[in-house]
Amino acid sequence: MEAVSLTGITPVQMLLENGLDKMKKDYVSFFIGTSQTIPCCPATGTLKKEGTRDRGENQKGVSSYQELIACFTLVLESLECGEIQPWIHHGSGSLLSKLIQQSYHGKMEAVSLTGITPVQMLLENGLDKMKKDYVSFFIGTSQTIPCCPATGTLKKEGTRDRGENQKGVSSYQELIACFTLVLESLECGEIQPWIHHGSGSLLSKLIQQSYHGKMEAVSLTGITPVQMLLENGLDKMKKDYVSFFIGVSSYQELIACFTLVLESLECGEIQPWIHHGSGSLLSKLIQQSYHGKMEAVSLTGITPVQMLLEIGLDKMKKDYVSFFIGQELATLTSLDCFISTSVDLQEQVHCVQKLRHMLEIMVSCTVLLQFKHESLFPWTQICIKYYRENPPDEKHVFQLPVSSALVRKFYQDSHPEVWKVDISSGHGPKEVKTT
Repeated sequence: MEAVSLTGITPVQMLLENGLDKMKKDYVSFFIGTSQTIPCCPATGTLKKEGTRDRGENQKGVSSYQELIACFTLVLESLECGEIQPWIHHGSGSLLSKLIQQSYHGKMEAVSLTGITPVQMLLENGLDKMKKDYVSFFIGTSQTIPCCPATGTLKKEGTRDRGENQKGVSSYQELIACFTLVLESLECGEIQPWIHHGSGSLLSKLIQQSYHGKMEAVSLTGITPVQMLLENGLDKMKKDYVSFFIGVSSYQELIACFTLVLESLECGEIQPWIHHGSGSLLSKLIQQSYHGKMEAVSLTGITPVQMLLEIGLDKMKKDYVSFFIGQELATLTSLDCFISTSVDLQEQVHCVQKLRHMLEIMVSCTVLLQFKHESLFPWTQICIKYYRENPPDEKHVFQLPVSSALVRKFYQDSHPEVWKVDISSGHGPKEVKTT
């Protein structure tokens, strides 16, 4: 055994680690069990009916909406009567965490376990757990007790505030070691993290593959580990923005959202990632917050709406550009004119309309006509050349060259017919005829 000095914050840290471990095990034991097992109680273990087997045999988990309600009902009743007092992560915003915190003071608000509430509570717990798992992988050094963006920082005696003396994953080798551990744990089924629907990162794809027991091999060399870390950071940023603004239904709520964001930036509670080259006002304020100085912004008039529009345009431009680059239909240089932030917002909207029109053309040619890259690439260049010099026009007819070999299967397997329809209305000089 290695020698451990029980001084300073070490005993407290050991107690906290045990408490958090216990909490995670308690939650897992709630939601993983069998239909033959009475929902277990954190702090008391699992109560089982006679004849049930050990964990792992006939294991189904919470397999229905009714079982989920039963689990949460038992949890809330146990909290209310003081039978259990689980640990909670500081900063967790889930409904269950709020109820647990209220139970410490003997007062809990009533919660109706109907509609989507139980599912939402389960999702919140899963997302909390996933974020803690990811953070615990990538934050932590031999000098500093790992800090969590959502939970604050535990510090040894003599250490400074957040950001000073904090190393985290401090080298390329440590980053590779972290991802190696993640991939090995996924492959052997030790971990099964939640993933956000729609995430296109490499790690999300590997996690999804691990659900089915098959994972493609990934070489953690070159720029791959850094790219994976960047993708996860950008994924988190997009999810944060979406979850924040998706429920905004009025101008007043929009102002309230941006007020909260700016206050959190100013006091250092949040430090979001930003896309390189983003010219939005919010991105500039985020960048300023890194250095502890932010200019004052008056959230009046059209400013909040303009800030929201800038975020939306940034997101859409990044999505469209990533499609063309990912499909190797264009380079970033050739698309520069469509993602420039030096033009006014109206022109940026026009640029997004152009990108969307080009995307629709390429997707139609791919999905409906099943043309390959060798045809799509020159067609993309034709569209880019046209839209560099012209305003958006969805009625414009592009002349895209097609060789007879590409359409051979269409005219060999099909039997085309020509139809002619004459439609007339009115009489005399007011008659209108359409052919």
